[in-house]
Amino acid sequence: ENYRIPGDQIHVTINGINTRQFSPGPPDPALKQELGLGDGPVVVLVSRLDESRALAAKRLIEIAQTFQGSANVELLLVGGGDREAQLRTLAQEINSVCGRTVVHMTGPRTDVAKTVLSLATLYLWGSAVPLWKP
Repeated sequence: ENYRIPGDQIHVTINGINTRQFSPGPPDPALKQELGLGDGPVVVLVSRLDESRALAAKRLIEIAQTFQGSANVELLLVGGGDREAQLRTLAQEINSVCGRTVVHMTGPRTDVAKTVLSLATLYLWGSAVPLWKP
């Protein structure tokens, strides 16, 4: 009623997670080593790194500077896009300031559902992160 759209033109889409596909097992030590992760907590963001989605990744990289003295917390960004190189440069700057690698970027991967997610202490899904342009 509020939008003056006929009811027969409105469809409800139930968003959900396929728990059979997205059910990570225990952390894979070989993957952890491959990605250069330590033993502390890992914040994982999976997202396209293009103009429309890169803001969340950029803000997380900036926040990662506060991880400097925080129990070896690390940020793992998974994804690629036209802003990936720019974000990698920012990540290198933050890592340099911190004196250790706090931001890890994998680029695009196809093993997110079963392996990468198993490394997450805190997991953020890119499409669920609120984005806006000020």
